[in-house]
Amino acid sequence: MMRKTLMTLSILALGVWAQDSMENSTESKKQENGFFYSGGMELFNKNATTLAGSFPNNTYGYALGKINIGYKHNGFEVVLGGVGAGLTHDSTKGLAFNHVGYWSGYLNNHIATQASAHNLFVHNAYMRFQSENVDIKLGRFKQENDDWIDVYAEGVNAIIRGGGFHLKLFGTSGLAIVGNGWLMDYERLFSTYGILNAEVGYANEYIKFDAYVYYGNREYIAPGVNLEIYAGDSDSFGSKTKLTALFPYHHKGMEGIRRHYFADFGDRDSSGWNATLVARQDFDFLRHYNIALAVYKNIGNANARMGQPGNPLGLYTLDNSVYSHGPALNALVAPDAFSALFFSNITLGTTKAGEFVLGLDGRYTTAPSVREHALKAHIDWEIDSQLKLSLIATYYISTPLEAGVWAINGASYEVGEALDRSYVISQVSYAF
Repeated sequence: MMRKTLMTLSILALGVWAQDSMENSTESKKQENGFFYSGGMELFNKNATTLAGSFPNNTYGYALGKINIGYKHNGFEVVLGGVGAGLTHDSTKGLAFNHVGYWSGYLNNHIATQASAHNLFVHNAYMRFQSENVDIKLGRFKQENDDWIDVYAEGVNAIIRGGGFHLKLFGTSGLAIVGNGWLMDYERLFSTYGILNAEVGYANEYIKFDAYVYYGNREYIAPGVNLEIYAGDSDSFGSKTKLTALFPYHHKGMEGIRRHYFADFGDRDSSGWNATLVARQDFDFLRHYNIALAVYKNIGNANARMGQPGNPLGLYTLDNSVYSHGPALNALVAPDAFSALFFSNITLGTTKAGEFVLGLDGRYTTAPSVREHALKAHIDWEIDSQLKLSLIATYYISTPLEAGVWAINGASYEVGEALDRSYVISQVSYAF
């Protein structure tokens, strides 16, 4: 129970948003046998606080809806669901398809354009069997609680548990992004030839350990480990320590698969061993307060193919401008980047007006290609189990240090010029 409370507070510290409420409402309807349905709506709006300059930020908004229907009998379950979204406004006048509707072909072999955008697709289509010791999903589904994959996957996820130990086998042919400012159909942008993952681990009330290996066919092999240690009592004072390491080996340079964000590598060969090292320390007080410090270090181009559809801190790595190459990756995943991070939040608990969570997070990142610093204030207001409001205000400055950090529209800028990426995000979600 103590570990569950600590994990809950740590997740809240990251400002997890409204689509989680929609997914949780789906889970709550799956407890009884028979037919069930769930769904939700999300209104998202991102306002850049500055549009001036040769390398501008972007403002856009969308309305998103999704619905799932399913049938459950004991441990067997079948779910089918669709999602769709449409832009409400777009300051770029034609580039927001990079956020909403991006589609470069299932095999990622076409150039994505506004005309080819996919604004409606099937995001859930899976069969599941779940028992005390076995959990198997097959089809299209949300892959969660992984260090490096935290999006919708198209494939299989099988877990066998017993005595605190578990064995997991996961494979996907394509990935999709739904919510939090994005709608991206299943494709191989982040998994050119598919991804396989095997994991073994052990967990109890005080410790969690996982050893895993990811395999990107024809691209990389990436072994890694994760260790979490829990101590104290969250009713008064609790502690959680998380240590994660990933060691990708790229079979060939990123130029060979056209994946080299943030820097023009030139003669620098990105093949071979790379590494990402992550450490985070959380402290929880009186169940309502959390502060955390973290460091995140890339050695080489470790996140060229990992750390974009998910990362072990749950951080939002896609809040740069749509005008930047990537098209919106921040420098947390840049080659040889070092990041220092701070998290804090206060959970006010249940009031007559609902439940409030307030937080302030900070990030400083330095890399050969770019330097960034950001300060984020966030407020989550859960009015009831169905309706949630979120507000995020971020002061964010990005300073390119290499000419290779280019804009997708060809805009020019001075190396060393501080580019304002600051924004305000508002989000409303309703789940049923």
